[in-house]
Amino acid sequence: MKIAGIDEAGRGSLIGPLVISCALVEKRHLQKLKEAGVKDSKKLSKEARLKIRKKISFCKFFTILFFPPEIDKISLNELEARGFAQLLESARAHLTYIDLPEPLERFKNRMKKLTAKRFEAYHKADEKNVVVAAASINAKLVRDRYIEKIKSKVGFDFGSGYPSDPKTISAVRERYRELKPYIRKKWKIRPTRSLLEFL
Repeated sequence: MKIAGIDEAGRGSLIGPLVISCALVEKRHLQKLKEAGVKDSKKLSKEARLKIRKKISFCKFFTILFFPPEIDKISLNELEARGFAQLLESARAHLTYIDLPEPLERFKNRMKKLTAKRFEAYHKADEKNVVVAAASINAKLVRDRYIEKIKSKVGFDFGSGYPSDPKTISAVRERYRELKPYIRKKWKIRPTRSLLEFL
């Protein structure tokens, strides 16, 4: 019996892609994930994520990336639902767990329009479900790699790409033109303050 978990990285970032990853594993290997130290990627250092990812090579991973031009076209919730639906179709698991991005009924209604595949979704699944946690680790590592690629292209370090990072905010203020292709235009600091107002 195959179990899948789906989670994302980069939902709240200002720079770079939204990465959605699906981890697929045989049910009999769930204990191996726990023994490898799999848990929510936010609770692990980059080094720990890399080590754990190597230990769980018995998992199969599917990943979708959405870049700023796509993210700016529709809502994040709708975009994530589309990504989740694609991954559900690709993984073909007997049971799939998803880290819920919005109220459950609203999410279910979105997903009904996109896929007939069955799933279970709940908040903080990356903390409660080891397969979702494995997906979160993979998603974070993939996003980290793309952030490093962007830094290589622009030629300077802008930090994590998240608005909570002073280095990121400073880079956006001082070198906006160079970072513009990688910045989400619809991103907001607060509901009443747009990115342009902030700059």
